[in-house]
Amino acid sequence: MGHNPELRCNVLVLGAGSSADFGIPIGADVLNAAIARVEGLLRALKSDDWPFNPNELATRVFRDSGDLNLKYAFDTNGQFDIDLFFKFHEEIHDTHCETLDNFAFENRKFGRACRYLTAAILIEKLYKSENGRFNPIRTNRNVDGGSRRNWIDKFISVARKRIRDGERTRWSIINFNYDFIFEQRLRQKWRVGSPQIGEVDEHFEFVHPHGRFLPAENVRDLSKLALNYADQITYVHETADMSEPLNTAYSRISKAKNIYIMGFACAEENSRLVGLIDNNHRSSDTVVFAQNFSGNQTVQDRLVRAGAQSNNIYRGFCDALIDNSFFGEVPV
Repeated sequence: MGHNPELRCNVLVLGAGSSADFGIPIGADVLNAAIARVEGLLRALKSDDWPFNPNELATRVFRDSGDLNLKYAFDTNGQFDIDLFFKFHEEIHDTHCETLDNFAFENRKFGRACRYLTAAILIEKLYKSENGRFNPIRTNRNVDGGSRRNWIDKFISVARKRIRDGERTRWSIINFNYDFIFEQRLRQKWRVGSPQIGEVDEHFEFVHPHGRFLPAENVRDLSKLALNYADQITYVHETADMSEPLNTAYSRISKAKNIYIMGFACAEENSRLVGLIDNNHRSSDTVVFAQNFSGNQTVQDRLVRAGAQSNNIYRGFCDALIDNSFFGEVPV
């Protein structure tokens, strides 16, 4: 069943914080990891323990087995471009930017390197080795060492209860993350114990404004996968022309019945692109609920600007939004 644009939907906006429960790094952590990899390669290049072979050294930065090869971030005509690498290091090692995409915005010539580094760093967390090949990680029911039930499973329980209670409002998931954590878990668990509930695609659509990584099974070469994933990334400064995902996100938010914001800091550029702010077409009766992990005042102000009243903003992990607010009682 496709989405009927005339019907109002529930919109769930997911930012990096929504995947953090599952060990996926947020923007600042990706930047720090990128700097660490680049610094590691620089040390190797200056070490007497290695022959001066940049192509060989680059294979050792991510994993000892060379599963992810850093040379592809600085590739020119199939070879590691050491001059490009040194220029990149000079710019990034003391950058004031908070995320790798912000760094790419200020240093457009390094866009390819930033995409590959982003993809490779996320792949390290999204895949695990199994008998010589790599497969996507499997998310667990509990997180934080078993102390908390993961929020996606709670969301599934509540969404299914709403449907059993007669609600027919469709969900539009606007996911600013590249990873596949949410959709993978949803598809795995949606009909478990409730085969009559219908297929995932009857109730949900998935919109990725800046690109998405599709899970791959039995991967032999993570570097090739990283190259493929890097091609899927679109940074916010590259979206001057509204893409189809952005148009869809803007349309859904404009007509939303309710908007729920999880793990998303509502940075101005992204918020404006999808119509969370400065949107003259948005329905006046849309209700906005949000989660603010640490109660950060800057994020709080942004969420209010996006339409959330202060008493509809909940502090804590993503599941705080489900436990304490609009979803009501979570079924066991």
